[in-house]
Amino acid sequence: MGKLKPGEKYVVLTIIIEKTQDAYEAVCEELGTASFGDTLREAQDNINDAIICELNALEGLGIRQRIFKEKGIKIRKYPKTAPLPQPMDKIPKKKLSLEANIQRACFPLKDVA
Repeated sequence: MGKLKPGEKYVVLTIIIEKTQDAYEAVCEELGTASFGDTLREAQDNINDAIICELNALEGLGIRQRIFKEKGIKIRKYPKTAPLPQPMDKIPKKKLSLEANIQRACFPLKDVA
C-alpha cells in the first residue's frame, strides 16, 4: 500500500481478523469485504488486496460515492504536514476476545472527485 502523500485522499476502514480452528478470517467492517489466510500476516495481506479490489471496482462502476454515503465512509485528505499522534488514553478501546484482532487501516483513493 505504501505511505500516504501530502494532499492524497484516502479512507480509513476497520478490519477484524479472527483466528478460527483452521485459519484466520478477515472482514472489513464497513464494506463487508472478506478474506482469509493460514497466518495472521497472510490474512492481513489478503484482506488489504481484497479491499483495494473492492474500492477499484466501486470506482470502475461509478458507484463509489453512493456506496460510501450509504455506509458512512468518509473521504479524508492527508494534510500537508503530518498530524501529531493521538495520545493512547484518547483512543477509544474496543472489547476483544483473545482470538480477535481489530485494526484501522488507511486506503488511498484514485481519481476522487
